Amino acid sequence: MITSRLDWYLETNNLLTSSQAGFRKCQSTNQQVVFLGQSIKDALDQRYSALALFVDFEAAFDKRFSAARFGNAISSFKQSETGLPQGTVISPILFNIFINDLPDLLASDGLTNTALFADDLAIWCSTPKRDQSKLNTILNLTLERLHLWCIENNMTVNLKKTTCQFFTLNRQPFSSQLVYNAMPVQQSDVSIYLKCAKKRDMLNRRGLVGLCQKIIQAGAPKAHQTALLWMR
Repeated sequence: MITSRLDWYLETNNLLTSSQAGFRKCQSTNQQVVFLGQSIKDALDQRYSALALFVDFEAAFDKRFSAARFGNAISSFKQSETGLPQGTVISPILFNIFINDLPDLLASDGLTNTALFADDLAIWCSTPKRDQSKLNTILNLTLERLHLWCIENNMTVNLKKTTCQFFTLNRQPFSSQLVYNAMPVQQSDVSIYLKCAKKRDMLNRRGLVGLCQKIIQAGAPKAHQTALLWMR
């Protein structure tokens, strides 16, 4: 009952960021994948270049009891004071409230876009091809804001699973120089977002239509199928 009432209150009063699709009625991973793909495709159609960052958070849903062992001695078990317990009905809504301010903070420069599905975060921006060197500057400033938010909210970014990817029709070489907390972010030619691989050749019209067809075949809700068919 508490979960239903809380969900109703948040949705009725439009309190959750539009960037968040996780654990919300009539929203799904399909929307976020297509939104990201369409946004990057639009940038390429305008002869822009885009740089996307796929962020992995550590232990967002990982509240548990633990103990320390030294030699043959074992301490008493204590419950962690951070994170949310997995499997409880209310945890997803509480996490949406917890992370709700992050997308607006990251996009406060007016140049950065975000998409969230629970704790799966995508960040991207685009510039004219002649200014593609500015992509690093824009996203590095965004990463600074992300790092400060993580410190304030006791969250950790897993850099081993966090990647960035460059999209362009420009032949001019580009090397990402993204840094998070003084550590480089690895660049990839193929990134995974919400279990969907992002490749540059997927983001032409033919590739996007193919992606829409796969989502429909996978059983997207009828409302989502209508939107996907319109994109085709």
